[in-house]
Amino acid sequence: MSNNIKYWKGEEELAKDPAFLAARKNEFPDALPLDEVLGEEGVELNSNRRDFLKFFGFSVTAVALAACYKTKVRHAVPYLVKPEDVTPGVASYYSSTCGACSTACGVEVKVREGRPIKVDGNPRSAISKGGLCATGQASILSLYDTERLANPLANGAESADWTKIDQAVSAKLKQIDQAKGRIVILSQTIHSPSTLKAIADFKTKFTTAEHLTYDAISYSGIITANSEDFGKAVIPAYKFENAELIVSFGADFLGSWISPVEYTKAYVSNRIPAAGKTMSKHIQFESNLSMTGTNADERFPMKASKNCCTSAVCIITWQKKQVINRFRCPNPENWPVTALKKQQSSCGMPKVNPWLFRVQTILPHKNW
Repeated sequence: MSNNIKYWKGEEELAKDPAFLAARKNEFPDALPLDEVLGEEGVELNSNRRDFLKFFGFSVTAVALAACYKTKVRHAVPYLVKPEDVTPGVASYYSSTCGACSTACGVEVKVREGRPIKVDGNPRSAISKGGLCATGQASILSLYDTERLANPLANGAESADWTKIDQAVSAKLKQIDQAKGRIVILSQTIHSPSTLKAIADFKTKFTTAEHLTYDAISYSGIITANSEDFGKAVIPAYKFENAELIVSFGADFLGSWISPVEYTKAYVSNRIPAAGKTMSKHIQFESNLSMTGTNADERFPMKASKNCCTSAVCIITWQKKQVINRFRCPNPENWPVTALKKQQSSCGMPKVNPWLFRVQTILPHKNW
């Protein structure tokens, strides 16, 4: 089929401007000054052989002089008393904990002459098992950030005198403690036992002190939901390696949700078909395409506004309760629950279901 669509470079071509049509016939629209360059006068004044030799000779001389410039000599001074654990040119490896997020994966840090240069996953870690996400890999860059504060910040200005800062902070803490005022330590989630011990000692000395944690990506909603439903304010451990059916409602557990490195290791271990072992079934409901959605066996796109409704319909279908008519959902029988029914166990629920929600928790509105 022929293409009848016409394109124009501009209004001039569309209007068939005579000046444009004349210029289109010329391969080089801008006139080249060939007469000036090739003319006898131009050759004599601008580009003769003597000028060319002068410019060429100056360039070679300038390069030679630049190469003869004596730069500052930097001496590699060896250790007078070499530390026992340092060998120049040989890297050392230290086990540590990643602080890029609240998951706290185990890492191995490669160090050369006292400088960390590479972070990798620790194969002995029960969480990461040798893996490490991109955020953890890039955390080494923050150590050498030129914009990083080298000294404490006081009253909007950076101060290099730590003694004055310590004295000012100590005096202020004593003043607040004597007045029975409130002292707050604000930090991200801390897993280090030594740091937590130091904070506990601080709270023992200052009885009004309080430790508050704030994370840029918070999972307090999960903690609150588990506290209300099961009486424990915790984030549960999801055993993907034991699950026969995995159903996710917008949770990108392979990309960025809670502990993606740990979940990826467990998820992959049960996704390899083997003799006598059933490979897990993965169904993903989400509004935006995610890393987890791309690896799902079946993915059902949905609007973000329908997340609660979809979750409730699926759970009610699993439990075989005929109360779908009570929900304000248009045509609930058209929701993709057929695939879920195939994976039900004899009791109406999957044998291993990492998501155990109550309908009241997913749909907090009581006026259905």
